[in-house]
Amino acid sequence: MTLAWELHKRYPFDPDAPTGIAKVLRTGDSELIPEISEELIRTHVTDEGLREIILALGLRSSMIVPLVAHGRTLGAITMAVAESGRRFDEADLRLAEDLGRRAGVALDNARLYRELDRFRATLDQTRDCVFMFDPETLKFFYVNQGAVNQVGYSTDELLGMTPLDIKPELDEERYRAMIAPLISGEQELHTFEAKHRHKDGHLIPVEVVLQYTAPPDEEGRFITIVRDITERKRAEDALRQSEQRYRELADTMPQVVWQARADGAVEYLNRRWFEYTGRSPEEPWELSWRAVLHPDDEPRYTEVWSRAIPAGKPYEVEVRLRRRDGVYRWHLIRARPVYADGRVAYWVGTGTDIDDQKRSEEMLRERSQELERLAAELESRNRELDQFAYVTSHDLKAPLRGIGNLAQWVEEDLGDNIPDEVRNHLELLRGRVARMEGLIDGILQYSRVGRVVSPAEPVNVRELVEEVVDLLSPPPGVTVEVAPDLPVLVTAKLPLQQVFQNLIGNAIKHGGPAVRIRVSCEARGGTYEFAVADNGPGIAPQYHERIFGIFQTLASRDKVEGSGLGLALVKKIVEHRGGRVRVVSDEGQGATFFFTWPK
Repeated sequence: MTLAWELHKRYPFDPDAPTGIAKVLRTGDSELIPEISEELIRTHVTDEGLREIILALGLRSSMIVPLVAHGRTLGAITMAVAESGRRFDEADLRLAEDLGRRAGVALDNARLYRELDRFRATLDQTRDCVFMFDPETLKFFYVNQGAVNQVGYSTDELLGMTPLDIKPELDEERYRAMIAPLISGEQELHTFEAKHRHKDGHLIPVEVVLQYTAPPDEEGRFITIVRDITERKRAEDALRQSEQRYRELADTMPQVVWQARADGAVEYLNRRWFEYTGRSPEEPWELSWRAVLHPDDEPRYTEVWSRAIPAGKPYEVEVRLRRRDGVYRWHLIRARPVYADGRVAYWVGTGTDIDDQKRSEEMLRERSQELERLAAELESRNRELDQFAYVTSHDLKAPLRGIGNLAQWVEEDLGDNIPDEVRNHLELLRGRVARMEGLIDGILQYSRVGRVVSPAEPVNVRELVEEVVDLLSPPPGVTVEVAPDLPVLVTAKLPLQQVFQNLIGNAIKHGGPAVRIRVSCEARGGTYEFAVADNGPGIAPQYHERIFGIFQTLASRDKVEGSGLGLALVKKIVEHRGGRVRVVSDEGQGATFFFTWPK
């Protein structure tokens, strides 16, 4: 044994060797050397070390036979004699070859059993069920642990059963008709859904894949892979219910709702489409769409659609669709892709009837153009009115100035000899001339309210009121009190000045020689409310509205000079700014005029 081990270590196996084990493994043919002489060894073994070991072993005869199983060479057995005088012959070789075949089959069976054990262990770890059954008897001859777990029977119980015992909806005739194409080779696989009955009686939805195999030299068999699809069925039911709810919701909408595949082919249209168009649900979408789309809109829609589909981008386009009565109405078509795993899975879209809106927009455009025309015409008329007012003012004031000058010249010519009655008439004449000039100025101011735009600027209202009082130069007995908390506004200064000048001037004019006037303010939301109060004779309530009319005065013009335009001008200026003016007064109680002005 020592020499044999030394031989193995120093001279390892050479698969390309021309003789010995290498040759037997390559060819599958046995090798017999009946007589191993020293001369034979020295002739054929050229390596001196190897030759010495073989000589030391004292080998006298040897034979090598292959280990064969199912036509495959699995290995080889070497037999040799050294010390005895026995020699191997052909009979020994035949016996050894038979032994090699038996040993090969035993080795192959052992390998198959190891592989089968590993295969079974692997199948037992899978979640799917594996059933194998005989095509003649239909009885199971193998089930994995998954099958046991699924139907609740033990392995021993299942091995005495057939597929029909766990598939209550199938009978033997139908089942054999189903597997016949697999046995004949017409069909490679057969997949179907069924229900397995558990040992406790409840049913399990499953997907079954049947395959028939017939290995060489073996009986045919069926291999069945069964997967529990309970969760999938629940998901499908949930999806089906969700789709049903979606379609019911879509059918209640007043819009057209549609869904299309990734390539744009429409798969679903809600009820509104068929109600509006009168088309049949059985009609192909392409024909239905071409029949209702206005021919003039087709090129534009096709262009938008053909760009959006490959790009996977949302799109919207306005087109005219024909109603079932033949009338075309404008619709806004909107669509957007729904992505899954980075790709367009499908499209959803709507069609909204915007015909009334389009008509309203057209009417609005026409009205806008009409308003622009009227505004331009109004602006032209205003310019003409301004020119007319200016010319009229100039032409009316010229003779008035002449009358005034004439009265002054008459008075100067008469000098001290002028009678008192004539002097009074001349004074009255000059007063009428002044009143007429004031009336003309008032009319001019009134006509310009809202047409002459003054720039906005910071206005300190307290300082503005003080300037107005200084301009009016009230008589010595008149007191004007200005509240210290009047605000600073960003507004047009001149209109506000005109309002205060008219209100304070009226209070001075009508309040009496010792009238007390107070100007104050309170904030009210987005406006300020100003008040001009006096302790004069007051105004009876029945005249509160009348006094704001044009040319309206309560006192005789012979007693109080005035044009009757002051409060009308105040009202027009305040209301043009979005405010309102009012008076609180009674006879003998003074008067307070309130007006609002935006902040």
